[in-house]
Amino acid sequence: MPTTVVGFRLGNGTHQVTTLVTQTGRLHLARGLYGQLGRASRPRMPIAENPVHARIMNLRSLHTKYTARGYHEVLIPPACVRLQAGEPPLADARDHLAEPAAPELLGEFAGAAPSKPQKLEDAIYAFYAAIGAPTRPRGPVPAHAQPPPP
Repeated sequence: MPTTVVGFRLGNGTHQVTTLVTQTGRLHLARGLYGQLGRASRPRMPIAENPVHARIMNLRSLHTKYTARGYHEVLIPPACVRLQAGEPPLADARDHLAEPAAPELLGEFAGAAPSKPQKLEDAIYAFYAAIGAPTRPRGPVPAHAQPPPP
């Protein structure tokens, strides 16, 4: 079953990191040398009442963390992509620990992601729209009207 993901790939000259969040709320991460897919770690499973929103928060923090560590090269700009590779359905909480890494999702994302530069927040907004999740309003938030002075 196809799945929608949002993610990016950053590099620091010799190493790269690929991170993506799926519509089920899983966070996938792979690190390795340039030109290779990298070693995929087990996905971080959905948590809390709004699992996608929680993992998007993790995606933002990983982007900030790796940028601060010197991963300034944008190898794959942030993008929302629909992949043909699917994910297994979510099982109960005790089975989450045994879920294996999914390098096929990361590889398909790398092949399907557009090269058009885009901000992370724009990709996240497109992801929320694609999966039908609630989003914050875009643009400046209007100030509350002040009552006229007496």
